[in-house]
Amino acid sequence: MDVTPAEQPFLDAIRSNPADDTPRLVYADWLDEHGQPAKAEYLRRAVALTGPVDVDGAETRALLAVGAELDADWRLKAGDRFDVILAECKPEYMIGTIKALREATHADLAEAKRAMYTLPYCVFTFMPFESAVDVAQSLRTVNALVDIRPSGGRDGRPFSAIRGYQISACVGTGSSSMGLNYAEERARIQALSGPRFREFVGAALEIALDHAAQQIQDERAVLAPLLHPFDVPNHLPRWRQLATTFNNPARDYFIHVTAHPIYHTS
Repeated sequence: MDVTPAEQPFLDAIRSNPADDTPRLVYADWLDEHGQPAKAEYLRRAVALTGPVDVDGAETRALLAVGAELDADWRLKAGDRFDVILAECKPEYMIGTIKALREATHADLAEAKRAMYTLPYCVFTFMPFESAVDVAQSLRTVNALVDIRPSGGRDGRPFSAIRGYQISACVGTGSSSMGLNYAEERARIQALSGPRFREFVGAALEIALDHAAQQIQDERAVLAPLLHPFDVPNHLPRWRQLATTFNNPARDYFIHVTAHPIYHTS
């Protein structure tokens, strides 16, 4: 990300309270004064979107055009102020919407079904505009009614929403554990774990084995405590693929990598 040291305090202020647009406008003024008008224009256009956003409107197209010329990582840090809200879904489109929701959020089936019965449901919160548009369009392909709104409950409506995901890995067994009680199954997992799981954690996090051992508790390791939703596709498939190289079906030993949603209530 092309950010000067002098910009970092502005980004820190935005990150500390992403619902407050004042630091973005102060940052925009500073950017104008320091020869970065495109970034300044992007922030002002983003802040100007104060209600339900018309995804096909002229303001949307203008903001997307400016953002296309800027670094995606910078947009994530400076412009994450939009919620994606699943507002309505007709019964005949529910199955398709559940599938699209799971693909967008990596939620399990039960969570996706729950969303259908708690509409309006905030799918993501505090996202950069481009990411919000991508999610909204993916859900609209299955005829769901989706809104994009500024984050932080500006319209007075609180929503539970996914802020990110905790990615964790654990050791599991298969059919040979059937019939074992909890203590027996746990003892078997502990016997199968050890160095092999440490090697996986070390490879996944690119750290030394002694450091990897410190990440493991009860045959479980957190690979990412809070991963932004749009970073999940960059990491989760890679870690799951890596896990297959450490699995040993002959010994009924498997490493499972899972994504657990972390919610934010505005």
